[in-house]
Amino acid sequence: MAKSKPWDSGWQIGEKLGSGGQGDTHIARRKEDGKQLFALKTLRNNSDDDRRERMYVEVANLRILDHLHIPQFIESNVEDYKDKNVPLYLVTEYVPGPTLQQFIENNGALDLDSALTLVVHLTDVLAYCHNKNAYHRDIKPDNIILRDWDINEPYLIDFGLSFNSEIPKVDETPSWQHIGNRFLSLPELRVIEGNKRDHRSDVTSICGILLFCLTGMHPTDLIDGNNAKPHRRERSIEILQKIPQKKIQALNKVFDIGFNTAINDRWQSIESLKNSLIDLLNLHEEDMEEESDLNKKLEHFKKSVEGRHDFKQNKELDNLHAQFVKILMSTNDMVINELSDNFGRIQSRRAPDYVKQVFSERVGITHKYSEALQFFPWFTLYINGSEIVIEANESENRVELLRHPLNEVVDWLSLQQRIRNYYVDGLISKNKLAQR
Repeated sequence: MAKSKPWDSGWQIGEKLGSGGQGDTHIARRKEDGKQLFALKTLRNNSDDDRRERMYVEVANLRILDHLHIPQFIESNVEDYKDKNVPLYLVTEYVPGPTLQQFIENNGALDLDSALTLVVHLTDVLAYCHNKNAYHRDIKPDNIILRDWDINEPYLIDFGLSFNSEIPKVDETPSWQHIGNRFLSLPELRVIEGNKRDHRSDVTSICGILLFCLTGMHPTDLIDGNNAKPHRRERSIEILQKIPQKKIQALNKVFDIGFNTAINDRWQSIESLKNSLIDLLNLHEEDMEEESDLNKKLEHFKKSVEGRHDFKQNKELDNLHAQFVKILMSTNDMVINELSDNFGRIQSRRAPDYVKQVFSERVGITHKYSEALQFFPWFTLYINGSEIVIEANESENRVELLRHPLNEVVDWLSLQQRIRNYYVDGLISKNKLAQR
């Protein structure tokens, strides 16, 4: 029979540190020496499959993540997560200090430089996580601890809702299930069709943390009932107006991008957000006034454009689109060459939409003597979260030809075969309709 508290054999439980959606956390000491303090987390509802699987993923992530500002993994029994008779627990490094929520409640909102300093440190932590394919998905003031009340020592904790593509897929979040938190509710984390495993959701939450540091208020939603973004609301404007004009203008630009409703219109990486925050931190009023030289402004503009992550991503999409068009045209030629000389190509196109990141081509097959045999579909390439999608659409009949991770190499030969099959099936269908 399983022990009711399997941690009792090695750990002495002390003061309660806090409670989260998954479980409770206490200070703990090893029974063998009792000197060093640790944090021991227990699962609140051990009969819930979803909670047990999430603790398994949390531990798997902590074993991968080795960063100074993420509590170090010590011990767990999550290998028994499938056995509901075994209560699960997790022991990590203990970080003394308040949560960011407690810090702001006790000390009040931070000045701009202090808030930027804290958040830039957090971007370093998050960049490390994202490079390890770990997405936190629950960033909020309660999940950030300031070691010894020091804003230069923020720790990111509680990976209970995290996702990592490198971990065996026990965490297949159902499309209907909402995740995230009430600190900042993001549309992609709550709608059925949303991509709940997108690193950009974390980036948006960091913008929310910055606004919280400056105002002491939770942003809650990207748009309120008055269609205002968090930093454009009356109370936020009242608090932020004490910031010098040049800096508030730059800060508002950061928030304007960060709080866009469409995820493709927000900051696309934690690195791009971090660079903008560092620029803002280093910005001084006198520096702004001195930038009157035209050549200096032009060089600054050039670098800012060349360094934009969304432009770099659009360039990568251009390359993907060009490769796709090449495959599409060669496949079209292949099918036409397999038919009689009376078949030929017909095509048109729309200009690329770089804002929505959508590329459309209309490439079909027509017959010299019969319009009824004309098969003229649209092919659309677009980005959905962290995936590239290619669809074909003819007479409102939509077919998905490809759905593939952006950071992985596309199997173009397999795609070519699917396009060929699609053309052949389409022509056969047109012929059947023509003969009725």
